[in-house]
Amino acid sequence: MSATVKWLVFLELVKTFCFSGMIFGWGSLHLIFERNAVFREGCDPDLTVKCEKQEDLLATMFTVGSTTISLAAFFCGSVVDKLGPGLSNLVNFTILALGNAILGLADPNSPLLFLGMVLLASGGIMQSINTYPVAFVIPRESLPLFITSANCLFDASAVMGLVLQLIHVHLNVSRSWLFLGCAGFAGLTYIPTFILWRFNLHTFEKQKHEAADPDTATVHHPIRSKSFFEQIASREFAFAVLTFSVLVLKSNVYLGVNGLWLRALGDKEHNYLFTQIFQGVLPCGVLLVPCIDGMLRSRGFVTSFRVVSTLGILYSVITLIPNLEIQCVAAFIYTNFRAILFAVVNTYIAHTFGPRAVGRVMGATLLGVALLNLLQVPFLLITNEYLDGNLFWLNLLMLLMGLPVVIATEMMKHSIRTIPGADIRQEDKFVELVETA
Repeated sequence: MSATVKWLVFLELVKTFCFSGMIFGWGSLHLIFERNAVFREGCDPDLTVKCEKQEDLLATMFTVGSTTISLAAFFCGSVVDKLGPGLSNLVNFTILALGNAILGLADPNSPLLFLGMVLLASGGIMQSINTYPVAFVIPRESLPLFITSANCLFDASAVMGLVLQLIHVHLNVSRSWLFLGCAGFAGLTYIPTFILWRFNLHTFEKQKHEAADPDTATVHHPIRSKSFFEQIASREFAFAVLTFSVLVLKSNVYLGVNGLWLRALGDKEHNYLFTQIFQGVLPCGVLLVPCIDGMLRSRGFVTSFRVVSTLGILYSVITLIPNLEIQCVAAFIYTNFRAILFAVVNTYIAHTFGPRAVGRVMGATLLGVALLNLLQVPFLLITNEYLDGNLFWLNLLMLLMGLPVVIATEMMKHSIRTIPGADIRQEDKFVELVETA
């Protein structure tokens, strides 16, 4: 790899870690907003007294943000495909800078805070999509490693919420300077990335041209040469949407209610120690990069999807146990589940559909995720209104929702393992045969 490609890879990974999944550090962001009396108008001025109105608005704020990640994905993917990876980075920077500025400067009771969360989430998902073009300017054999690294850093970026909380509490940095600092750092990373793409855009365009050749594309990935509409009409796309939408819903529900679940189990008496442990464990998914890359290369997609489903079932079972300490085990398993989920699904999408419309395919996949993610709102309303806030039944439902993915994986295993180039562990064999011929 050239020096410019290495720097491009480095900066994309840094941006992914810092900005792509910041809102998933919601447990810590929630505490920052509570500490600053956000949405506390009409509540007891004593910040230690629980305010249901504030809890509902903050929960809605997270739901809006997590849903926006998927709803905005198709638009962001289309921007990446239309403008190219260079200019799309400037758009990405503008969105993130505005979002952070609003979260830092808006009045604590202003509805503009919802807009700030929407922009923060949109900038995050656009950053995730902006990493995909890089996967096609690096050596082919490095694709799963790069995407796995990017997606593990996406998970690890949840720690940014904890970092902001620690800076806010221990260094006494105000909410405004906290988020304005994030906007400033974005400028230091996105602008150099735009410049670096000017030196590497020709390589990406060459890959897109090769993917349009049916002979070349079919040897490696059967549907790469097809149009965007043909790709999204395929069963491969349907499998990706089903798997991602169901499991991301499980993941987001866990992220959204885990703080409340820990609090119900007595975390407040421990000064929210277990919430901080949960937020601190999430970034550890980055340590799985070599394992996930090795699993994909040696065992392929079918085994990888089975591992994802198994981990999802395990952490869901543990959430049914009303014990505070054992939730640390659930957090550890969930960290592995989330890291492997995003890495495997995104590698599957990039490998299967190729560079021609990767932004739109990823965006269309996440649109399906968004639609199912809207179920979070009625789930939480039913839990609070009819089940007295008892999260056991919601956790049980999330356990059962993993079963369709298990069935879908078994239905897809034959085509993944038999169609030439469909499984990532087969690709090198076919490339070697073609080059020999």
